[in-house]
Amino acid sequence: MAEQIVDSRTTYLLTSLLQDVVKRGTGRAAAAMQRPDIAGKTGTTNEAKDSWFTGYNGHYVTSVWAGFDQPQSLGRREWGVTIALPIWMDFMTAALEGTAPYSQPEPDGIVTRRINLEDGSAASAQAPGTAMEVFRSDNVPPVGAGEGATVDGAADMQRTMQELF
Repeated sequence: MAEQIVDSRTTYLLTSLLQDVVKRGTGRAAAAMQRPDIAGKTGTTNEAKDSWFTGYNGHYVTSVWAGFDQPQSLGRREWGVTIALPIWMDFMTAALEGTAPYSQPEPDGIVTRRINLEDGSAASAQAPGTAMEVFRSDNVPPVGAGEGATVDGAADMQRTMQELF
């Protein structure tokens, strides 16, 4: 087995973020696959010259790219979600047929908190506009701190980059 070089907490958070792309974001068409373990990201370059979707679960990682060898626009209404994602879904549906959804184990050092969707501050269960989110235990918005107690994204990103490289 290869040496693990990325902190398991970081991969857990990245997967959580990319699963949200499928649940609520530009990749939400993939939710039709009814696989809670799917994570991914759409992409489109300027002037729609390239379109892609890269997605994964615990079994496979797959990327689909659409574009021309000599760069030109794919069309005014062509994006990763309209071209690449349907191709990816067809392949992954067949590839995952008969396999149980993969459940990534939650590593030590992960906590779940309710946050305000506007500013990322800790929020109570009764507050409107909130959602549950996962955090590294060393980068959690203070409980009950209210508005202005946002996660220090710059510090967290710096830690993540140091771990990756």
